[in-house]
Amino acid sequence: MKPQDWLLIVGLSLLFGSSFFFTEIAGESLGPLTIAASRLVIAGVVLAVIALVQSRRTGARTPHGTLVLMGLLNSFLPISLIAWAQQSLPSGISAILAATSPVFGIFFAHALLRQEKLTTMRVAATIGAFVAVVLVLDPTGTVGLSAGLPPWAVLAAAASSALAGVLGRRLIVPGTRPLDVARGQVISAAVMATLGAAVFEQPWAQPAPSVQALASLVTMGLVSTALAYVLFFRLLERVGAANTLLVGFLVPASATLLGATFLGERLSWLQCAGYLVLGLALLVIGRAKPVPADTPLPSEQAR
Repeated sequence: MKPQDWLLIVGLSLLFGSSFFFTEIAGESLGPLTIAASRLVIAGVVLAVIALVQSRRTGARTPHGTLVLMGLLNSFLPISLIAWAQQSLPSGISAILAATSPVFGIFFAHALLRQEKLTTMRVAATIGAFVAVVLVLDPTGTVGLSAGLPPWAVLAAAASSALAGVLGRRLIVPGTRPLDVARGQVISAAVMATLGAAVFEQPWAQPAPSVQALASLVTMGLVSTALAYVLFFRLLERVGAANTLLVGFLVPASATLLGATFLGERLSWLQCAGYLVLGLALLVIGRAKPVPADTPLPSEQAR
């Protein structure tokens, strides 16, 4: 990858990482589906306004069904699952578990993309990343298996995001503007989250949220969602699915720093070791070039 691609990856990791911090604050006053709906509605409005201002239609158009699928896998499920998990998990731990997204992405890319096959280095890095997850989930530590379902909800969110990145690489029509993809995805997810919040949480019947919670929602909508997804799809177009998902490995650094500085969160030494292993896996995966496959995918053979 080029230096500017790495700069985009680092910048995107900062935007996504801040969402764990703001979700922790918003979660003190709001339910997970309400957080997801508010964040996505704000982002959807911003992206729609930007699209109207630019107004011009250039390039290809991706089918609406693909954008709805991307909205489900890349926005609604990850944001809702992580917001639910953070009701009992610290933001730093959630971010570290979410950093496993590239691990899932490597296997999804191998299965679904001809141009992004597994190599020996990527397999080794993937094994190391799974070891890191075990360290983070230390049964004798502050989180561990005693935490029940929340850690696994974050892992499910990571897998969902990884699948979205790979499917996006395959299904999004080449030449579609990143802004158009981000807008379609976010608006679709906003509808899903709003319906879910209305049915299961009924936020209008709950106590009014704090000023801090409202400020966190606005910041997440503008920065951690609207701007972040535009950068996400631009990266997906430039460097491919597996490399774009490397963002996930860098997210815990910013999330952990914010949590430790403002929320008083702390990680055990074993969990810090887990993150260091993830960082090493990032370096290995980033240096390992995908090997094109010589045989078509099963779906292509059936055509």
